[in-house]
Amino acid sequence: MNNAELDATIARLDAELEGVGQHVGIAVGSDLFRAMREAGKLTLETGGAVGTLLFSCKLPAYHRTHYVFETWDLGPTEFRVGSEA
Repeated sequence: MNNAELDATIARLDAELEGVGQHVGIAVGSDLFRAMREAGKLTLETGGAVGTLLFSCKLPAYHRTHYVFETWDLGPTEFRVGSEA
């Protein structure tokens, strides 16, 4: 994934995130996850079970509020924004 492709994907992701609240997760394909990490788009934030700090651990996050996880269920450069509970 080159810089132009990453920038276009990030722009689409940001547009989708405008319609959801904070703490909604994002599933991403393996190439997108790697590109976001290498470009410094992800930070490690403390998260825990069911939105608490119970069993807390560091998780990758986008904009510090949306946890990101890599999945094989999506194409390598695809993403899916979760929904609010």
